[in-house]
Amino acid sequence: MLTRETVKEDARLKKLVLTKKGLNQEKKNHYKVARVENKINSCLTSEEMKNLNLILSKIENKLKDAKEEK
Repeated sequence: MLTRETVKEDARLKKLVLTKKGLNQEKKNHYKVARVENKINSCLTSEEMKNLNLILSKIENKLKDAKEEK
C-alpha cells in the first residue's frame, strides 16, 4: 500500500507514497469516517455538538499536557 521513492534533491531521503491500493483504502476510510460523523451529527443537537467538542478539546489538551510532563 506504500512505496518508497528517492527524493531527487537528496538521495539519502526516501518519500513514502501511497500505491493505487493504498489510495483506494484511503478513500474507503474517508467514506467510513464521514458515515460515522453523519450518524453522530444526526442524533445530536447543535448545542450538544458544541458541548461535545468542548469536552473533547479539554480531554485532548489534558492528554497533551500529560504527555509533555513525561
